[in-house]
Amino acid sequence: MGGISCNCWLVRSGWLICWGREFIGKFIKVAMTMPSSISERINQAIAAVRPYLQKDGGDIEFVRFEEETRTCEVRMIGSCEHCALAPLTLRAGVEKALIYHVPEIRRVERVR
Repeated sequence: MGGISCNCWLVRSGWLICWGREFIGKFIKVAMTMPSSISERINQAIAAVRPYLQKDGGDIEFVRFEEETRTCEVRMIGSCEHCALAPLTLRAGVEKALIYHVPEIRRVERVR
């Protein structure tokens, strides 16, 4: 556990569920204006998620939104880029938060 420099290690201690609730709870409280485009709303939602990833040297950036498949593509960077548990962080935290705030999104995919 000590060798992993990412919030993802918290899964091993069983704390991710609590972290996830805190993450979503704080994220929901963020005052968000409703920009007109989906891309603007996705960027705004990602800006609210970003501090949780940056806390351990990671980050995330919006790549594109595919309207046909309703898929949001993001790139995990920093310590998240090579973390074995980044897919869990993506699904359990980032994807849930983005879908909550941008209901047009059906799925969030990681690209390199």
